[in-house]
Amino acid sequence: MVAGDQQPPELHVLVAQINQTLGNIGKTIVYADPVEVVPSDQPGGLKQLVAEMNAGKVDLLVILEGNPVYSAPVDLDFQTAMGRVETNVHLSCYRNETTRFSQWHIHGAHYLETWTDARAYDGTCSLVQPLIAPL
Repeated sequence: MVAGDQQPPELHVLVAQINQTLGNIGKTIVYADPVEVVPSDQPGGLKQLVAEMNAGKVDLLVILEGNPVYSAPVDLDFQTAMGRVETNVHLSCYRNETTRFSQWHIHGAHYLETWTDARAYDGTCSLVQPLIAPL
């Protein structure tokens, strides 16, 4: 059994106890350190960013590969807040809703063109090399 990341701690404890009783630990269930070394409150950070943009405290906004005009919660009204920023730049492989409201669009590299890193379910870290030449 597996409990989702968003489930309450009590449910995780219950699922761990069930897996222990069934003998799943070390066979079908393997515990690993969390991938996120320093957990962050992403929804809270986005709310704070929107509040600061609305208050005129943000002079430069750089958005890397995201599409917050489309994906941010509608009650934040990211598009209006983004319009209050003096300079906003969007780096992305794709033109989308955020690009439409950005002053600058910088075309990003496709994921097959770039070096990156990865972490497997067991905690092993590895490098990923480009698979294709830049397009």
